[in-house]
Amino acid sequence: MIIKKIFFDANIILDMIDSDRGNVERVKTLVYNALMKDISLYTSCDILSNIYYVGRKKLAKDILVEEMLRILRIFDIVAIDKAIAQKALLENKMNLPLDFEDLLQSQCVVVSECDLIVTNDRKFVKGDVKHLSLDEALELILGSKLIL
Repeated sequence: MIIKKIFFDANIILDMIDSDRGNVERVKTLVYNALMKDISLYTSCDILSNIYYVGRKKLAKDILVEEMLRILRIFDIVAIDKAIAQKALLENKMNLPLDFEDLLQSQCVVVSECDLIVTNDRKFVKGDVKHLSLDEALELILGSKLIL
């Protein structure tokens, strides 16, 4: 499998800025190695908004703003437009009780033509694009088993 584009779910990006979550170094390793392999990284504007909302409860505003600016330098941001929202809502209507937020992210993945989604959400909706946990993505990008 050739990986050119990876979509990061909110929980992985939160891991980048919240040291209490315990994954900062592993996410940084994934991001660094992906970028060194010319893999483009994506997330959505919705996730960006959620990260700011959650982050403001734990980080000083000036630190949070710097972290958010760093995220903007690293990630391409997928806009959620009417077509994406409509597809997610129709999918939700046909398959209740799927998570609407996950459906939005899945549509962003399709629109941005990402090869996989990195998420630690075990209940993330199944879609056409493969999703991997942080550790699975690290193994894939590093090309070897991790010793944790």
